[in-house]
Amino acid sequence: MQPKNPLDPIVEDRNSKRFARIYDSMNERSERKLRGVRSALFQHVAGNVVELGPGTGANLRYYEAAERVTLVEPYRAMRKILADRVESAHNSDVFSIVDGRAECVPVDSQSIDTVVSTLVLCSVPDVDRTLAEIRRILKPTGVLVFLEHHVGTGPRSTLQHVLTPFMKKYAANCHLDRNTPRALSRSGFSVQTTITVPNGLSLRVSPTWPMAAGIATPS
Repeated sequence: MQPKNPLDPIVEDRNSKRFARIYDSMNERSERKLRGVRSALFQHVAGNVVELGPGTGANLRYYEAAERVTLVEPYRAMRKILADRVESAHNSDVFSIVDGRAECVPVDSQSIDTVVSTLVLCSVPDVDRTLAEIRRILKPTGVLVFLEHHVGTGPRSTLQHVLTPFMKKYAANCHLDRNTPRALSRSGFSVQTTITVPNGLSLRVSPTWPMAAGIATPS
């Protein structure tokens, strides 16, 4: 259940716990296609890192140049799976798991070299506040590494609007109809590098939706 105040803890319900249990199996095929995208993105990940909503740990294998990685995950069911994955990772000592929200990250201002957000901005309760928080914690030379689906056009957009209430209820507050590229621009981010996402991806429990991936900097 999503909190009324974006700073309050998220209270998990039966649907969100079930979503955590089936997340990996549900996305197995799509994740195989995303490996190249994640590898390309993580060439830009280094230094002191915050990853927002790491879920079950899809990105853990790609951290090679990071000195320290704070994994900020609000769902307890996800954190339990994530903790097991971190423990078995070859570089487990660089990771720390934090129970926190993307709208209020427990790190100092201008202290982070890289913020990682992959398939997360669709589900945060307040996307503008989240992006403002990312700007707060990034160093002036820091970067946002992102991979996100977003609203399409025409009939696809109509279907996304229709399905979003279902996804919010059963898929941890996922909004299929968010215009994430517009939100990035509105919040003062400039995309410096764009990475092509393969066609034919079906993420979570949805048909193929438009996706964007790249490296952005606060302007």
